[in-house]
Formats: sequence, C-alpha cells, structure tokens
Amino acid sequence: MNKTKFIVRGAMCVAMLIGGQLALTSVSGIEIVTVMMLTFCYCYGIRHGVAVATAFSLLRCFVFGFQINVIVLYLVYYNLFAVFFGWLGKRFSGEVTLGKTAIVVATAVVFTVLFTLLDDVITPLIGGFHPNAAKVYFLQSFTAMIPQSICTLVTVSVCFAPLTKVIKKLNYYSKRGKRSLPSFYTSLYMALASSLRTLSATCRTSTATVRGPMEISSRSPTLTS
Repeated sequence: MNKTKFIVRGAMCVAMLIGGQLALTSVSGIEIVTVMMLTFCYCYGIRHGVAVATAFSLLRCFVFGFQINVIVLYLVYYNLFAVFFGWLGKRFSGEVTLGKTAIVVATAVVFTVLFTLLDDVITPLIGGFHPNAAKVYFLQSFTAMIPQSICTLVTVSVCFAPLTKVIKKLNYYSKRGKRSLPSFYTSLYMALASSLRTLSATCRTSTATVRGPMEISSRSPTLTS
C-alpha cells in the first residue's frame, strides 16, 4: 500500500468526519458520521478504518473539547466499529446489493445502540457515579439513543450505496494513475463542505437544542458531539 495514498485517504476522511459532526452539532439526534465512517471502512478495510477511527476520536477533541469519558468512549466504540465493518466489507467483497445493504443497515443501527450502552458503562465508571446516579444516567441516555437510531436507519439506507459508488470511482482513478484525481478529491470535498454549511445554516434556524461539549456530570455523549 502506497503510504501517501494511505495518509491522504485517512486525512480526507477525518476532515470530513469532523466537518460533518461540527455542521450538525446544533441538531439533537442527527448525524452523518456513522454512514461516512461505515462506508470508508467497508471499502478500504480494517487497517484504514482503525487509523481513521483513532485519529478522528483524538483530533475532534480540539473542536469539541477534551473530556476523558468521551475520548475513551470514542476510541473504544469507533475502533470496534472500524474492525467490524472493515471485516464485513471484505466478507462481502465490497459489493452493494439489496440484501447486503439491508445487513449493513441493520448492523449500523445495532452499533448505534451499542454506543449508548458503552457510554452507560464508561462514563459512570470514569465519573465515579453513585449507583442511583448511574441508573438515572442510563435512563436519560435513551432520549438520545432513539432519534440517533432512527437517523442511522435513514442515512445508511439512503447514503451507503451512493457513497460506496463514489469511493469505488476514486479507487478506479487512483489505480489508473489519473492526473485528475487530486482535483476530483478537491471537488468532492468542496461539494460536501458546501452541502454541510447549507444544512447547518438551515438547522440553526430550527428550535433544536444546541449541544456543546458533553460534561461527565450532566449528560451523556452522543454521536453528534
């Protein structure tokens, strides 16, 4: 594997993940990190996925703040996520059919639920919660889990196949050594950035609750921040 390609792919993916999360941070329960990370791992495999998962989990802290419970949660969750969907992509040979897409969607929803369950274990342990406080934290976390699960169901169902097609086209250009590849990356990134800015501006006009960096003692981390 060419080291330059490995670094460029990972850097582009991490940048888009952080940008996508930041753009939608003002909307409770809405995120695109899951489908973007999933597609990248599915197409590029475990090695790429783990590198991106680790870099994303650490670098996002410069935007959303440094909370030890969130860092541990993201490192554990997204590395498990990368390993599983990297393996699944290899098992399915990177193909996208109706049946395989249904399996991907179902497992993505399961992982979204797993995120909340991991948080319900990690945060109380790190925060030293009293058993009663941990129970309340567990019950409150479901208010974030339900809309996030619905969001994952919709976004992965709609976006997984098109995103996979885009990545396969990138691979095609890369393998053939097309000179237009850098401009293709740039155009893709600019188009996505523009769409995210527009979506973010639209979302901020709604009555959605603004979510800042999560505090250990108050509320649970979500996939949106």
